[in-house]
Amino acid sequence: MKTIPRAFLCAVACIAAIAFDEVRAQYAPQWITKDLDAGRYKLSAYEENGVYYCSVGDARIIDMQFENGYAQIIFEHDAPRFFQEKEISPNLLKKLRIVQIGQFYNLLCVHSFFRDDWQARYDAEHTVNDRLLNITKTQHTKTQDKDLVAVP
Repeated sequence: MKTIPRAFLCAVACIAAIAFDEVRAQYAPQWITKDLDAGRYKLSAYEENGVYYCSVGDARIIDMQFENGYAQIIFEHDAPRFFQEKEISPNLLKKLRIVQIGQFYNLLCVHSFFRDDWQARYDAEHTVNDRLLNITKTQHTKTQDKDLVAVP
C-alpha cells in the first residue's frame, strides 16, 4: 500500500481550513455588518474583511487578564483574543476593565493579519496583535446553556 506524504496531507488540511474560514466570513453575522455600516470605524476594505475573521459574537467570557501591557479575553468556546493595552482607547479600556465574567459579549476586532499597519507594528514591536474596536454586552439568546429540568 502506498503511503501519502505528510506534506500533501498538511497542504490539504491547510487548504480546507482556509476554505472553511472564507465560508464563515461570507456568512457574516448581522451585528458585525450593522456595526460596520454605522460608520464609527475608519477601516480599509482589507481591514473590514479582517473584522469577520477576528470578531466573536454572543460568547461567554470566562476570564480577563491584564498582564505585561496586554489585555487578554478568554472565551468559553472561542479562542482567546490578545490586545496591546497602549493601542486601546481609554474609553474602551474602561469598558474592558468592567467586563462581567460569565456574561455574554460581542467583541468587534480586526485580525492581526488584516491590519493595514501590520508591517509598522512588526518593525516597532516585533509582534502584531489583533486590534480591538468595540465590546458590548449581549442578551444571551442561545438555548444550549439552559439548565435541564428533570421530568418526574
